[in-house]
Amino acid sequence: RKRHVFACSDFPGGLYVTGTTLGSRPGYVPAVAWATVLRSGMKHYVECCATAVKATRDLASFIDGHEHLRLMAEADVTTVAFTSNTIDIYLFLKEMKARGFLFNALQFPPGLHLGLTMEHAEPAVMAKLQHSINEVVELVLAEQGGPLKRVEHKAMMYGSSQAVPDRSIVDDVLKGYVDIFYSNSEQAASKHHK
Repeated sequence: RKRHVFACSDFPGGLYVTGTTLGSRPGYVPAVAWATVLRSGMKHYVECCATAVKATRDLASFIDGHEHLRLMAEADVTTVAFTSNTIDIYLFLKEMKARGFLFNALQFPPGLHLGLTMEHAEPAVMAKLQHSINEVVELVLAEQGGPLKRVEHKAMMYGSSQAVPDRSIVDDVLKGYVDIFYSNSEQAASKHHK
């Protein structure tokens, strides 16, 4: 089954593995966008997009002005990607998740990204997000004992897998995970007892 699995351990978006030909490109995203246009009208859809883009630029500006965070790219549409040279970004991710904000981890270099929606554009949500970012940065700094000169990212699988120089080893582990995921318990048990 491993020959049917695609794995990419050096994708900047993180460890990627899929057992299907479509990968992670679900068809529901464009279907929902089209349904929204049909239900709400093009004018409303464009207004919502503009609101989400403005929220993205506001967050990007906030991060760009932050002492301990650094933008990884221009935030042109609705995604903000950032990293840090002074804090463990994966520890930051863990603490933000505990506060209800779900960022996606990146690797090479270690970082995070957030796709903003209309919900993020709500003034109270944006204020809470920015407050939480400041709060979590201070928490991570305190836990680390201050800004780090050389950040070692150890908080998650992304950080530990980046330390493996032979990427084929990580690819094999990812393929093994999918193999076990799609195996029934009897197959998995007999495989491990041989």
